[in-house]
Amino acid sequence: MRALILTLLVATGGCYTTGLRFPANVRRVCVPVFGNDTYIRGLEFDLTDRIRGLLLERSPVAITATEAEGDAVIRGKILVCDFPVLVGGRDPKILEGSARAVVEATLVDRATGRVLGRVRGEEQAEFTTPLNETRETALAEVLDELGWK
Repeated sequence: MRALILTLLVATGGCYTTGLRFPANVRRVCVPVFGNDTYIRGLEFDLTDRIRGLLLERSPVAITATEAEGDAVIRGKILVCDFPVLVGGRDPKILEGSARAVVEATLVDRATGRVLGRVRGEEQAEFTTPLNETRETALAEVLDELGWK
């Protein structure tokens, strides 16, 4: 997830930089709740909260409550979320599995509607039930990584 935001913001600058970088005219950003094309409800709120938190902690832009207050808008959508089983046991129990998600996002200039940057990210994280890992812990890891992207 980290790579999603970083790529989105760096793509607009045209060169490598550390941290989050926005075009010079973007000082306030609105991040509406991401769309969710999956059957797993609530992911859109978790991902949106992670992105807003990253922007507040690590970027020079302010977060606005409405699109009308912002210079730009980050619009995104969760396209895929699934949980492939990697190793099953003799019983109907998953021993190892993974969580996978695909997300896309755009940075849009609010005044002109011009797309300033576009990214698409995919992440996967494995979990092992004997180590007290679950698909929820793996999904949290995936959403954190996608938030950065």
